Amino acid sequence: NENHPAVMNAIAQLIESAHRLNIPCSISTQATITSELIDRWIEWGIDAISVNLSAVETAHRAIARAEQRLLLNG
Repeated sequence: NENHPAVMNAIAQLIESAHRLNIPCSISTQATITSELIDRWIEWGIDAISVNLSAVETAHRAIARAEQRLLLNG
């Protein structure tokens, strides 16, 4: 379950470690992702997100909203 706190914590730590080492960090998922998950990943600084073709439009909108929030809350 990608929403489980242990999984979320592990993803956050991986993103942080990758950035500390100047390594791009991306997530590829075949699971149904929610706007909330994308919000968190963007907040943590994920560099790329790969989704199933059927989820591209939804993911694109969620990413745009999350990035806009980051810019506004800067």
